[in-house]
Amino acid sequence: MGKPGRVGLAELIDLAVALERDRSGDPSSLRRRDEAIGARLREAGVASDDRRGLLKGWLAALREGSGGGEPRPLPGRRWALAAWRAVAIAAALMALIGWASAMGVFWYDGVRPVNLTMVVLAYGVLPLALLGLTLWGAAAGLGPMGEWVRGLSPGRLALWAGRRGSGGVAAEGLADELGVLGHAGLAGVRKWAVLSASQWLAVGFFSGVLIGAVQRVVFTELSFGWSTTLKVEPMTVLRLAQWWSLPWGWAWEGAVPKGQGPVAMSRYVPGEGLLGGPGAGRVWWRFVLMTVLVYAWLPRAVTAGWFAWLLREAVEGAFDRLPGTALLADRLAGASAWRGPGVSGEASTAQAGGMGVSVSTAAAESVGGVVVRWAGAGGAVDAGETLEAGGSAGLAGDRAAVGRLGEMKPTSVRVVVRGWEPPTLEALDFLREVRGAVGDGRVIEVAAEAMDGAGTGDELRAWRGAIDRLGDGDVRLVMLGRGQGAGGGGGDG
Repeated sequence: MGKPGRVGLAELIDLAVALERDRSGDPSSLRRRDEAIGARLREAGVASDDRRGLLKGWLAALREGSGGGEPRPLPGRRWALAAWRAVAIAAALMALIGWASAMGVFWYDGVRPVNLTMVVLAYGVLPLALLGLTLWGAAAGLGPMGEWVRGLSPGRLALWAGRRGSGGVAAEGLADELGVLGHAGLAGVRKWAVLSASQWLAVGFFSGVLIGAVQRVVFTELSFGWSTTLKVEPMTVLRLAQWWSLPWGWAWEGAVPKGQGPVAMSRYVPGEGLLGGPGAGRVWWRFVLMTVLVYAWLPRAVTAGWFAWLLREAVEGAFDRLPGTALLADRLAGASAWRGPGVSGEASTAQAGGMGVSVSTAAAESVGGVVVRWAGAGGAVDAGETLEAGGSAGLAGDRAAVGRLGEMKPTSVRVVVRGWEPPTLEALDFLREVRGAVGDGRVIEVAAEAMDGAGTGDELRAWRGAIDRLGDGDVRLVMLGRGQGAGGGGGDG
């Protein structure tokens, strides 16, 4: 299989909206539609194991109406275009504001020199402090503190513009802008979208500052001076300036102050002016321009590029792991082309269970992988290898099961749980550890046992919500009738 094609934010939003719409659709009709689309895609040369290609083709078929119905417009392209347009316009406005601020900070009336200390604080120290706060907010993850920091970010403008520009995507199922269905992967996309947009706005602002500073230097005979009420010797100021110049001193020696004399002569004394006269303060202009470039503009440009890359990675990861994509890929690839720990017989998506839930109506004859019985669920098992975890197995049993899965690297894993019991944090942590052990791209099937009979999708709502929040599109949820077994026959379906 070749390298999967790239996907963008527009396609991710389209996929999330399309899957959300299907939650209220008729399961039989959706299955027929998707199998027909999948057959056409495979005839067109899309490989059955190219999940991303199948999903992109599926979206194209929905937009064109070639899936057996009216064309279904999706809002992703409008959302992304509106968001990026808003960021571009806002960045241009920030550049204008930055230019205006530079005109004020670098104002020189021929008498009072430009305050060198204020330049370093405004365009050196303060930008670094704000960048540190931004990086701390990024490192804080998706918790309350990180969300609070990002809540102060002007990058939220992009989300607002995207929602308005798409005609209100939230009404289509995109609750809380990009926090679709509380899915962790999309919450990560939202995080990096906000942070990336904020950095481009900062790049715009400091680009304006840099343009304004260059304009003042080229077209105005500026003079810079330093002043303080504290008892500070010129040698101390010289050493601080040379330390501040370390990032560029190796490349441009002319932008590094040299000698105690010029520094002492550029000291400003109220009522007397510069000690060395107006011309004494001109030696600082290279130092000032490099301060703006190195400490204000360059860090933001690098961070903007880095965050844009992280956003792209988050988008592609979320596209591959949206809840429901595993079952959709099954239908598009055809039953014989994509099989997890397969249930022999008919299995249909339960409308009551919604996206990502299959209710098995026949006995499971064989499992093409490893079965894990969680807390003793599943009864008698007829499978090649069965592991015990949860319940009386304890933490040691969980670790042993995960370790064994890591050694085997099975193509699929079925974890049998009691569907009538709500999912515990221990069970969800175990699923995450199983994913870490077997790696990405392998199906983990959570087989929830019904209390009586074949069960209904209603019993799985708690499990479905919990698995959706895992943010792993390769974790699929199915229901087994009580006594149906984890891997062998015996159910009455």
